[in-house]
Order: sequence, then C-alpha cells, then structure tokens
Amino acid sequence: MRMSLGDDGLDPGGILEQFRLLDRSQNGTTSVQVRFTNLCCKPVSVRWLDYSGQEIQYTVLQSREQYNVTTFLTHPWVFYNYQTDEKRAVQVAGARVCCFEAHRFLSLNSGLRNTDRARILEGSQLINVPIVPSIYPVHSLRLLVISRVVNLVRNKDDIQELELPDTIKTDIEVLYRRRHRQQ
Repeated sequence: MRMSLGDDGLDPGGILEQFRLLDRSQNGTTSVQVRFTNLCCKPVSVRWLDYSGQEIQYTVLQSREQYNVTTFLTHPWVFYNYQTDEKRAVQVAGARVCCFEAHRFLSLNSGLRNTDRARILEGSQLINVPIVPSIYPVHSLRLLVISRVVNLVRNKDDIQELELPDTIKTDIEVLYRRRHRQQ
C-alpha cells in the first residue's frame, strides 16, 4: 500500500492547498535561478505552466540529472514520469507537493536565512528543487524488522546465533554486508 501526503486529510500548515491552487503563470517581474534535480529512478518531464495554464515541456531529466533554469517568482512548474505521464512531486518545507513555484517556496521556507533569501531574489543563489515520487513508500514489516536487527547486531558472526528462520538470517546478512561493505 502506498499513500500520498494528504490522503488522510492532513495538510500540515496548508502547504498542499497552497500549491494545488497554482494553475497558470502570473506576470513575472522578479527572476530567480532554479536547479531541478531528478531524485526519481526514471526520467522526468519538466514542464512550465504558461499564462493560459498550458504545460510547456522544457526538458527531460534522467535519474540524478540536474537542470538549471531562470524563471520568475510567480511561474509554476510541474513534473511527470516521462514514460508513463504519472505525476511527480517536489520536496518543499518537509512536504511533497504537486508543483513548484518560487514565490510560495520562499514564503514557506521560514528556516531560510535572510541573506540566502536576498541572494535568491538578486539571482546570485540557486533554489535547489528535488523532484521525487509523489508518494511516500510504505515498507513491509519484514524489511523494517530486518533493518532494525542489522542495526542491533555487533558483528556478522552474531547473525548465525539468532533464533530465526534461515531465510531471514540470509536477508539480515545481505543487508549487514551492504551496510558494512563486507564481502
């Protein structure tokens, strides 16, 4: 099962609602520099919403690829899986939201220092925008338990002493080796 932020009716600080209202660009007077980074494992289509609400594709980002663009404070951007057209999100103020707009980003990031905010508004500092899946993954209980056991095990030999089925011990060993980079 997977959940999207807001599926349970919670919207911390009204963040989701502020971004849902963005359906087109407004007249822009203040330009900003933005760097979009695709943190998804599949290619992502980066699209600007023009003044009539039409999506204009600017680029396609491969996984881990970045794209720098000059945009305006009041211009929204949306993101889709390039192959399936499935909506993607951006991480803003601790939430995943359906689109990006610099004005709302700056107003929601209260932790941003005034000097950083000033540099962004004068165009000398980038706004880094991570593109992420629109859902938070829900991991299985098995994976969570194996991960917790690996955190508690002092060394690889201790795994064989655990009173667990061999298949689970094998999974614990694999994760232990991966975390400790042992062969």
